[in-house]
Amino acid sequence: VKTPATQSFCKPPRHLAAHTMSTSSTAYLRTPVVQALDWVGFLSLGGTAAVLAYRLMTFKPPNKDILYFFGYREKGMISLYVNLFAAVAYYARICSHLSGDVGASTNIILYKYFDYLITCPLLTFDLLTTLNLPYKITYAVYVQITIFTGFMSSNTPPPAKYMWFCFGMLLFSYTWFNIIGLVQVRFIQYFAKKGNTTQSRRVSMASKAGFRNKNVRNPLQTALSTYFC
Repeated sequence: VKTPATQSFCKPPRHLAAHTMSTSSTAYLRTPVVQALDWVGFLSLGGTAAVLAYRLMTFKPPNKDILYFFGYREKGMISLYVNLFAAVAYYARICSHLSGDVGASTNIILYKYFDYLITCPLLTFDLLTTLNLPYKITYAVYVQITIFTGFMSSNTPPPAKYMWFCFGMLLFSYTWFNIIGLVQVRFIQYFAKKGNTTQSRRVSMASKAGFRNKNVRNPLQTALSTYFC
């Protein structure tokens, strides 16, 4: 018969129980499937970065003998930076696997947000630069702050967790709607110039916004779904 004394004696200390729960929740990291996928991610992204680096740094415009073309136009090399930083994040996970995944739960957060803090602002800047839109740096900074709020929300106890989460969602919503508006306007301007067609005065709000024009709607959906996913 277990007495209260023996029950308390058999019960593990709190820090050991927390460690056991943390270890069990991250046990999947030690499975061969997860480790193999991390290797695939590193090799594919690292290989893509290497190919992009070679092609961009040796690029010469047709019929022009210009050295270091992208060296003076480095904003055209953002795709290289995105793949490179993502590959480094996967490399960090591989190093963690080889070291026994010590402190795995913390490493998941660190590696994930290290990747997001760099690549997401770069993708935002690349999208706005490609479409020649304003506030390239501004919205890239907003996205970076949003990712930082996600890191803080994942790494702090309540009520600070919910405060960071609400702040991040507010900033994300503001940035998201503004980027959608800018991208939509650019597509409408582009296809309006290309088509050069006149419209009747009485048109619906959706037509004025360009949503009924598949030439505007389809590229807009593709660009935004690729970016935000």
